[in-house]
Amino acid sequence: TTAHLVVVGRDKQSARYQQLAEQLHIQQRVHFAGVQHDVKPYYAAADAFILPTLYDPFANVILEAMAAGLPVITSHKCGAVDLIESGSNGFIRDALDLAGIVATMRSLLDPEVSQRIGRAARTTVEPLATAAMTQRLVALYQQLLTEERP
Repeated sequence: TTAHLVVVGRDKQSARYQQLAEQLHIQQRVHFAGVQHDVKPYYAAADAFILPTLYDPFANVILEAMAAGLPVITSHKCGAVDLIESGSNGFIRDALDLAGIVATMRSLLDPEVSQRIGRAARTTVEPLATAAMTQRLVALYQQLLTEERP
C-alpha cells in the first residue's frame, strides 16, 4: 500500500514543509491542497484524519472528520480530545511522539480497525449535529415555557 499525505489549509510553515518533502524525496506522495472552501471531497477520499497539534482549544476539523466517519488521531492539547476515548472512537497521542503516531497509523491499515473506529467516531458526534442540537434546544425552550413559575 502506498500512502499519500494530503495537507489541506494554510500554515506559515507550508513552504518549509514542501521543501522538506522534496529533500526526503517524497513530494510525489505529499500533496499540499491549500485553502479549500469545500473540504467534503477531501474527507471522502481520506482513510484517516491526523491533527497532532501542540495547542488548539477546540478543533472543529476533528468534529468534521469524525462526522465523516474517519478515524482521527489527535493530541492531548486539542480541546476536541474530550470527545475521544482513545482506541474506541479515535486515538490520542502526544503531538511529538512520532513513533506512537506512526504505530497508530499502521494499526489503521487494518480495515476492520479503521472501519470500527470510524463508525464509533461518527456515532459520537451525531448528537452534536445542527439538527439534533436545534431539536434539543427547542425542547428545552418548550419545557421552560410550560413550567409554572413559583
